[in-house]
Amino acid sequence: MPLPLPEKIIDYNKMQKLDDPIKSALSIRLFVGCPLNSEIKMHLNQSRQWKQTTISPHRNNKELIEIHHQGKDYLGYHLDLEKATLADLKQIEEHVKGQLQIFCPDLEIEKIKVCIFPQVFIA
Repeated sequence: MPLPLPEKIIDYNKMQKLDDPIKSALSIRLFVGCPLNSEIKMHLNQSRQWKQTTISPHRNNKELIEIHHQGKDYLGYHLDLEKATLADLKQIEEHVKGQLQIFCPDLEIEKIKVCIFPQVFIA
């Protein structure tokens, strides 16, 4: 099953034309995750393990995070990879679904749609 394409595609060639101070302040990271709908929220709210994970002060980049992007909430990961292959993305998609299955054992994981999109961060 193909992954949904990002809504906006960033033109990296245009970014290379930016002044160095601006370019050094920008960071672009891919996010891989699923939309956080009411069903997933309900299952997560019932999960003791999820609640313990979210309050833990020792969070790392291997744990699911909640983000808000373009008016929607998502659950997933920011990629630390400089370049990601299709195989990498597929593996991360399966990891997102696997983590969801751990926290929400009654959730029908095969119906979950995972999306990938870039996010721009300004330092």
